[in-house]
Amino acid sequence: MKKALVAGIFFCFTWGICSAYSDDQRRREIFINTDPIHAEVYIDGDRVGLTPLRIHGSEESYKVRIEKEGYETLKKQIRTSEERRNHLFMALQPLNLDVVFTQKNQKVWINNRSVGNTPIEIKNLPAGSYQMEKGKEGISLSNRGSRDARRLVVIETLFSSGFFGLSITGRIYFDSRGDKEASQAMNTATFIFGGLLAYNLLKLQKINRKVKQDLRDLTIIEVEEFRADSARNYFTSGMELVGREQWEDAILKFNFVLNMFPDSSYNPITVFEIGYCYYQLENYKKASEYFRLFVHQYPIYELFPYGVFYLLDSELSLGMAHEAYTELSSLRPVYFDDESGQLFKDFYRIYVQLYEETGREDRAIIEELRDEIDLFLEAEEESSVYPEVLLLKGKLLYNYLDREGGERILSEMRKKYGYDKDLMKELEAAYNG
Repeated sequence: MKKALVAGIFFCFTWGICSAYSDDQRRREIFINTDPIHAEVYIDGDRVGLTPLRIHGSEESYKVRIEKEGYETLKKQIRTSEERRNHLFMALQPLNLDVVFTQKNQKVWINNRSVGNTPIEIKNLPAGSYQMEKGKEGISLSNRGSRDARRLVVIETLFSSGFFGLSITGRIYFDSRGDKEASQAMNTATFIFGGLLAYNLLKLQKINRKVKQDLRDLTIIEVEEFRADSARNYFTSGMELVGREQWEDAILKFNFVLNMFPDSSYNPITVFEIGYCYYQLENYKKASEYFRLFVHQYPIYELFPYGVFYLLDSELSLGMAHEAYTELSSLRPVYFDDESGQLFKDFYRIYVQLYEETGREDRAIIEELRDEIDLFLEAEEESSVYPEVLLLKGKLLYNYLDREGGERILSEMRKKYGYDKDLMKELEAAYNG
């Protein structure tokens, strides 16, 4: 009896461990991002946060709803793959558009309504399909799709009403002659063409409402004179100065973008570039201000990890390790979507320095770095930088997480990559701390 009880307890314990391990293995990570960012995400009807967003779950399918003011709501059924990380990127469709005409001295009409002379910027143009025609008198823009559709439906309605009338006439005629078979055929035809006529009338009513709505929507259009000295020109000039390492002059150009064009689409990257210029000037206080603004207000996925790196490095350079740790905690997740491997090297230094200078309170800092390295190693085994990233994992394990596991990786690398002198120097440095 005791043996059976012990065996049962052992089985339950083992089953529990295996189940936990199995559940953990089934957990999948989904990264959801949108253009533009800061859209509300609902998973199976529950709000889970704003994009960019990382969620975990074990389900194979989710109902996702994306909402953002000024954009069409997007609904999507997504299925997760067996991979540990699934990416979902969606471009949201704006309800209204901004259109710029840069030609000079051209009149512009929208749906036969004059809106001004070029160069002009038209704002809040209702989203849809437009036809543009350029003639001697100017430029004409029209959403004629609805009107063309109405014309087609009118023709269909006329034909169906004609056949409907003929079928009624035929039924009356054959009834008068007592031809029951022909009368029955005409009765069927009357039913068919009557239904078709009703359908076309309903469709015509719907299209008429759409045409009227198109005309009403024109009242929200705003027209402004388009300035040749645009945000793009200032930004391009600033980037040319960055290329020549004229950091202070570049900052002046970039500030023109922020001050003169507060709604420009160039503002996010401009904020990043100002922070980068201050970083190069070793003005880490100003650099941290701009990188903090960038990562919190404009977390563009492609540059987000770089913004986080420069922010943390600037704060560490100012001796603000605990502030940097707080920033990292609020900014997780950080993804190293980098085939060069350079981000792994940069963040290795940042994460280790944070771990050391904050008293090794949060082991998750370096565990997260290890997880990111593992994802790269799984996906990029043929990459030319694979050995360098593998070395980072060996160093991380050897010094902080699993000394035996790290030593095993370093020993295997010594055998496999002994011909690479530079790599061996780094490996020996890892052994020597």
